[in-house]
Amino acid sequence: MINLKRYIYVGIGGGIGSMSRFGLLKITQIETILFPYSTILINLFGAFILTFLINLTCFKIKFPKDFQIAINVGLIGSFTTFSLMMTDIIQLTNLPYILFIYYLMMIIGGLIASFSAYLFALSLNKKGDLS
Repeated sequence: MINLKRYIYVGIGGGIGSMSRFGLLKITQIETILFPYSTILINLFGAFILTFLINLTCFKIKFPKDFQIAINVGLIGSFTTFSLMMTDIIQLTNLPYILFIYYLMMIIGGLIASFSAYLFALSLNKKGDLS
C-alpha cells in the first residue's frame, strides 16, 4: 500500500532542500568565475551530512521512518544534485584540465567527506555524547 504521508514529507523536504541549494548557489557563486566551486561545496557538505545521519545511532529518541526518509531522500537528496554536477562537467569539456580537477575534487572530496562523517558518527556513538 502506498504511504501518501511519506510522499508528502519527501516532497516538503525536497522543496526545502532545492530552495536551500538555489539560495546557496546564488549567494556563493561568482558569475564571472568559470569554476563551479559552489556545486562542489554543496555536494561535499551533503555527502558529509547524509553519511553522518545514516551512521549516527547514539540518540535515545529514534525519529520516525517517514521523517528519516524526508530528511535523507527529500531534503539532502534535493540539496545535493547529480544533474547539476553533470551540467558543470558538460560546460567544462572545453577546459580539460579544469574539468579533471573538478571531477577529482567531486569524487575524492565526496569520499573523504563521507568517510570523515562516518568516523565522526562512530566516535559520537562510542562516547554517547548526544544521548
